[in-house]
Amino acid sequence: VRFPSFKVGDIQVKEQIFSTIEFHHNAPKKLKGRAFAGLLGGDFLARFVTKIDFKAKELTFFLPGDFNYKGNGHIIPASTVNGWMIIPGQPENGKTGKWVLDTGAGVNLMNYTALRECGLTERARNGGQAVVMGVGGYKKMGIMDLESFKINDLEFNNTRFIAAINNDAGFISNKRYMGLVGLGMLDKYDIYLD
Repeated sequence: VRFPSFKVGDIQVKEQIFSTIEFHHNAPKKLKGRAFAGLLGGDFLARFVTKIDFKAKELTFFLPGDFNYKGNGHIIPASTVNGWMIIPGQPENGKTGKWVLDTGAGVNLMNYTALRECGLTERARNGGQAVVMGVGGYKKMGIMDLESFKINDLEFNNTRFIAAINNDAGFISNKRYMGLVGLGMLDKYDIYLD
């Protein structure tokens, strides 16, 4: 659907194309107590350099030509495929692979193929169960804590992952990407998406 114009905060956006999908009938109408009309994804964020400040609970948008980062942060190489930001990640016992950075996910997810390749299937099956809601509905998944997960030169310790313990259809069986990194891992940082 093409929107000729809409507003986000003080920003007037012209000509944005939105994908439309039907949410599963059991999907919540509110997230964390707030109603939502849709999701702003990579196609919108690509227009700007975006700062995500978790402490202040703020998004700041910069015009790309007006932005110059001054800091001592870590730069993570990323690519974009079909609107998804792809970053390198390496779980314990595993190889470095492609992970989707999902700014809309509150959890980290390892798909079925990566779980098997890393030898972590039993840990995920024995770590408890979670019911995870996505656009397509609800799925039962395993829970596990990884001692180590690396994104480029950053190492995260004792990080919780939800894991696909069955080879169901959809993203959780995708062989191109090992899983997704959600904001639960990154919310201790200010993040700039450029």
